Amino acid sequence: MGKHRASEVGGDNDGTALPGVVSGMRGLIGNTPLIRLDRLFQGSPAQVLVKWERMNPAGSAKDRVADAMMTAAMAHSGLRTGGHVIESTSGNLGVALAQQCCLRGVTFHAVVDPRTNPRQVDLMRAYGADVMRVTEPDPVSGEWLPARIAAVSAALAAHPGWHWPNQYANPVNPAAHCAGTAAELWAQAGSPPDVVVVAASSCGTLSGLRDYIDSRQVPTRLVAVDTRGSIIFGASSGPRRFPGIGAGVIPTLAGRARPDDVVMVSDEDCVAGAQLMLRREALLCGASGGAVVAAAARIAAGLAADQTVAMLAHDGGEAYLDTLYNPDWLERELGLSPAGVDEIVGALARRAEPAAAGALAQPA
Repeated sequence: MGKHRASEVGGDNDGTALPGVVSGMRGLIGNTPLIRLDRLFQGSPAQVLVKWERMNPAGSAKDRVADAMMTAAMAHSGLRTGGHVIESTSGNLGVALAQQCCLRGVTFHAVVDPRTNPRQVDLMRAYGADVMRVTEPDPVSGEWLPARIAAVSAALAAHPGWHWPNQYANPVNPAAHCAGTAAELWAQAGSPPDVVVVAASSCGTLSGLRDYIDSRQVPTRLVAVDTRGSIIFGASSGPRRFPGIGAGVIPTLAGRARPDDVVMVSDEDCVAGAQLMLRREALLCGASGGAVVAAAARIAAGLAADQTVAMLAHDGGEAYLDTLYNPDWLERELGLSPAGVDEIVGALARRAEPAAAGALAQPA
């Protein structure tokens, strides 16, 4: 049960706006910085940008989605203070929903699996979440996501009054990214980027960006990044070591994402991209951010000096210190020694050079 309960979403002030002062935790969501990366792809003449979603209050792009889904649920779905919310999460959304429920006086039940990062589970509990662990994968597919969804369904059958936002199908998810993430990116960039590179998972970010691009009729190319072992774009199911990218079930929202290109990356690519970002820009991104960097390196090699590639980094790397940034884990799980990591980082850096430009990826 939730330990921290707020009776009202609002505060006790009189509503008077103060210059430079945001209104509570929710005022921190969005308006994340767009960073120009002059060092990342040193051989590419293109302008390289990254939207740094780590600056949201719970640390990821999922803050936008959690806030929007909770606001919609309390306005239209009968959710009230004292109610219950349940959601399947691999980490980031769970933290964001736990923070939202703490603020709104709602008990949050987070359904996680063994791949969920322990630090993120601790954060959910700190915000008062009830953590429900799935211990066995789906018996048919061997995937964890269907098992988590089954656990959600069972809990809803036992507790009909609980609310399930269902990030995988909720249209509020892409709407939050269309009105927020995409609109901010375009305004901050000053002109439409030539390419935007985004990791795929629930496909809410991709779908929101697609909606924005289509509604504005801009020529931006939308590139989805998925990981080997994910079935979102028709690839075969297989093991994936990093949460936050890919899926073992095709999300409902995937049908409206319609990326112009799909780049498939490996676990090793995630490591190489994250390490290249760290070593060249001193920015610590998560695994999906590493995947996006690895994909963008291939793209940047084929762009001209007057073109721009913009990446979305969904979260920071703090939750991955025991895996993505841990030499012992990398050697044990991926067979990557420190010298091996240096080798793949160097290969990725060279891939961004114009001479390495080749085929981007298969169309989605």
